[in-house]
Amino acid sequence: MATPQLSDSRQYTVGIITALDKELAAAMAVLDEKHRKPQKFKKHPKDTNTYTWGRIGEHNVVIASLAAGSYGTVSAATTASSMISSLPHIRFGLMVGIGAGVPRLEDKIDIRLGDVVVSQPTGTSPGVVQYDLGKLKKDGKFERVGQLSAPPDVLLKGLQALKAEHLIEDSQIPTILEDMVQRYPKMKEPGENGASGFIYQGIENDRLFMASSIHIDIPITDGTASGHDSACAHCDSTKEIKRKDRSSKPAIHYGVIASGNSVIKDGVSRDEVLQRLEESHPGNL
Repeated sequence: MATPQLSDSRQYTVGIITALDKELAAAMAVLDEKHRKPQKFKKHPKDTNTYTWGRIGEHNVVIASLAAGSYGTVSAATTASSMISSLPHIRFGLMVGIGAGVPRLEDKIDIRLGDVVVSQPTGTSPGVVQYDLGKLKKDGKFERVGQLSAPPDVLLKGLQALKAEHLIEDSQIPTILEDMVQRYPKMKEPGENGASGFIYQGIENDRLFMASSIHIDIPITDGTASGHDSACAHCDSTKEIKRKDRSSKPAIHYGVIASGNSVIKDGVSRDEVLQRLEESHPGNL
């Protein structure tokens, strides 16, 4: 089937930015239609982005990614700035990708593997907070400074309508994911070094441990395809937090997303970030 080509890049109104190659692959794979570069597109001389063009629903979108090996707010801002320099008519910019969920079972916030989190202003929080922007005081306490702007009203009103729709009927996410792996069967297969495919990993790989528990990942040498045990097979099972069984369908959570320049892969550090944000935004997270 021929790949469509629009004549004017001004027809693309949504910009999507990802940080990792696997995030970029997922964004490309869920396009309803992939396009060739518009005929009249002229990239700004200082724009170093590589673009993927396409359509999702009624919206023509353009996708860019951070440079390989780069992450953090500076790299994201540079990528976004380059996109705007070449596509000044972009109406909305979205940062999408993989995030670390912070389960808070006492508040009935039960985030599972594969769930979706959507930024939404809550109380005085704008929807996204930079947890490492601030100053360290003499008493060792961290004081956040500055605040990001909230999303525009048109997006928040659209979000409200979408939430209402999901109260009436299920989301289309499972259908979209099923269609994705049907079109691209390779995405179901494990990648190199035991990397997981783009499919649900199973309840045995979605275990929650106490924050102080140390993760142990021991490679297998028995010639299995993945080269790894199921997640946390060698971790201390006495520190596992038991949760009720739940459907494998992704749940959608709405609230504040913490963003920063550090990749956090430690439960204690994760909880310290949460505590820091709760101190600066009491009752709003």
